[in-house]
Amino acid sequence: MSQVNHKGWTGWPIWPVMAIASVAVVAALTLTGCSGRSDLPDLGLVSGTVFYNGKPVPLAKVVFRPVGTDGGRMTTSITDSAGVYRLVYLEYPKRIYGAKPGPQQVFISTQLHKDDPGGPKDETLPSCYHGGETVLKVDVKPGARQTIDWNLDDKCGK
Repeated sequence: MSQVNHKGWTGWPIWPVMAIASVAVVAALTLTGCSGRSDLPDLGLVSGTVFYNGKPVPLAKVVFRPVGTDGGRMTTSITDSAGVYRLVYLEYPKRIYGAKPGPQQVFISTQLHKDDPGGPKDETLPSCYHGGETVLKVDVKPGARQTIDWNLDDKCGK
């Protein structure tokens, strides 16, 4: 019968080393405040409805991208069957709704990839709403609830 070696590369038994490492990890997580998100900006809660030629647009991806020198995290949503969206700032570990305050470029697209809910799906909106030079812009207010509806048409708002 062979004996099992319970010693690590240091020559010490493994279990005390693992116990000390576990305590160190828990202490580090506790001291860094993993339970709260103190690094979040004062988000504006944004929701609304997307219409195209007067009809709600289901399963469209809505993206807000901060404009300016400091940039920031893009926020996204996918509209429900009635065209309603609610922007999500963080998805994991806990879903946090909202968008960074300030000016935003907005992209709305019906093209969904296979990994998106309801995808894959082809584009049906004009490129002026989702291309690099989107005509959609908005200013998100900090700490406020904003309802921002988008009434899109074939003329790109002209």
